[in-house]
Amino acid sequence: MAYCWPAGTVFKRIELDVEERSCPVCRRYMHVCDHRYHHLWTLQGPTQVVNRLVRCPDASCESRGRTYSPEAELSISMPRWCIGWDVFVGLAIAALPAIGRYLNCVWS
Repeated sequence: MAYCWPAGTVFKRIELDVEERSCPVCRRYMHVCDHRYHHLWTLQGPTQVVNRLVRCPDASCESRGRTYSPEAELSISMPRWCIGWDVFVGLAIAALPAIGRYLNCVWS
């Protein structure tokens, strides 16, 4: 289930573009066709990631129906996660001492 953000939440905005704008099939310049919005928690607070999606404008191109999204999207968080990698790593580091104590008890 998706996280329900409180009304009035102020988000830090990050906008991402596709790195390679030429079509991989016909090499034409691809145009922005849509935007995908992803809201998540980062160490800087609530963040809105805006992904500009592109596709080839040539109707006869084999990739015409395919939409391309920014590769950098995965460097911020996994799809459908409500936390960024920075929060995930922070939680993992905080949990390491407890995991070590647990493993020490189990294997002793």
